Amino acid sequence: MESIEKIVAKQLLDIKAVKLNPENPFTWASGWKSPIYCDNRRILSYPEIRANVCRWMADIIAKQYPDVEVIAGVATGAIAHGYLVAHMLGKPFCYVRPKPKDHGTGSQIEGILPAGAKVVIVEDLISTGMSSLAAKNALADELEDFIRSHFDSSEFADRLHLHIGDAKEILASMGDVKFDLVFMDANKREYCEYYDLVFPMLEEGGFIIADNTLWDGHVVDESHLKDAQTQGIVRFNKMVAMDDRVEKVILPIRDGLTLIRKRPKCEL
Repeated sequence: MESIEKIVAKQLLDIKAVKLNPENPFTWASGWKSPIYCDNRRILSYPEIRANVCRWMADIIAKQYPDVEVIAGVATGAIAHGYLVAHMLGKPFCYVRPKPKDHGTGSQIEGILPAGAKVVIVEDLISTGMSSLAAKNALADELEDFIRSHFDSSEFADRLHLHIGDAKEILASMGDVKFDLVFMDANKREYCEYYDLVFPMLEEGGFIIADNTLWDGHVVDESHLKDAQTQGIVRFNKMVAMDDRVEKVILPIRDGLTLIRKRPKCEL
């Protein structure tokens, strides 16, 4: 059976979406020159191909990101693809402009983006990834503004500190900070790395609460064990199970919560 990649490549060639011009290279949005140009928007004019591609994308998202809450398309090329995927998954949709518009509300993000929502970004074509990263940053900025507004209005505003950036880099730069409680909900592929970074910073008797540790049941479903996210969770669960420095229990609440208590030295 042919892979999805080969089927899509063949279909793109059949509808003449792939163009070659080595004598007069195409200029991509990134500014790069290339003898190849792939016009994925042509897919939209072919209902059967369009349905297949969007269904495959929806299946991949459902498998790798089962807790996704919103689908976001990168304007303008991926608006249609993103919407169709969101429709198939029954999820809300929004799209992200390259920059805030200079009329109306001045919005950069069109649609509703609930606070704290887990978003999958759909792009139609990637060369350097510049537009995808810009969309990610715009979504993060929108969420940061929302969080800061609530932090600032809290009676505990002077005690709250928001760190924005790569969690591993931030943790590594925090020095001798100690935590009584850590809630872990991040890139599942890197759960083990977060655990190793956080553990020395956890007070004796302190807790780590790790989210999504049953991963919608995927951790015991062989059909999902090749997925990188699932593999990350499986590695983490095994790591914690073998760690005699802690007491641990998985609570089968929704997607699974693991309560991890760092045992004081006197208990070891």
